[in-house]
Amino acid sequence: MSQSSKQKSKVLVPPVERQESMSSSTFELYKTNISSEENPKSTEGTRGYSSSENTEGTGNAGGPGGRGISPVWLFFERGKSSSAGHYSAKCSYCASKWARGEPQKLEAHLALECAYVDDEVRQIYLLRVSNRDQSNEAESDIQTVLKKQKINKQSSISKFFPQSGGGLSEARINAINSSLLKAFVVCGIPFSVVENPFFIDLLQNLCPNYQPPSREVLAGRLLDQEHSKIIVKREAIFQESKNLTI
Repeated sequence: MSQSSKQKSKVLVPPVERQESMSSSTFELYKTNISSEENPKSTEGTRGYSSSENTEGTGNAGGPGGRGISPVWLFFERGKSSSAGHYSAKCSYCASKWARGEPQKLEAHLALECAYVDDEVRQIYLLRVSNRDQSNEAESDIQTVLKKQKINKQSSISKFFPQSGGGLSEARINAINSSLLKAFVVCGIPFSVVENPFFIDLLQNLCPNYQPPSREVLAGRLLDQEHSKIIVKREAIFQESKNLTI
């Protein structure tokens, strides 16, 4: 293959006109629903959308057992159903395609990968991806409150004999995951090692209550999240230094 052919294959498809002409009212609705997802307690006026990051859209939002459509789909074309509740996706900006469009992957694409995404949309999803820990912690707090009464009824013997299956706080798990990822990246450790039985045994001896993430989660969601945090922090420092020179 010639050099010109290789360069030609790298040219991205320009954004489609439908995305560029998105009405301001539609975009404001999108931002409203993003805000409601960040704050699970605020759901008024967001019917038809789900606060779950894993929601992929089933087309029967509001129905019995149905899941709402994630706002990220406003920036993607939903294709044929690949399985129950799952659809293929095509980016409305660069035409990248997914056989199975998962909201977390689509959000990471807008935040970190798409070359044609609007700056405002990119910033929204950079913050959203980098703040996934806080969203998970909020949901964990809600579950803790719901289970509090049941926990109080359990035998107090657990106070004297802690069980290995006891839970770590969401914040603690996130901190360990972050340190684990940094060690893998900086030391050049293959992500597959996280699923090695001997490595898992090491982690269990160090912290019996900690369950390490899978290779897919470590190299996917967690890596995207840390990448987004670095970009957000870097841009904040750049903006601060820019303001100081003005």
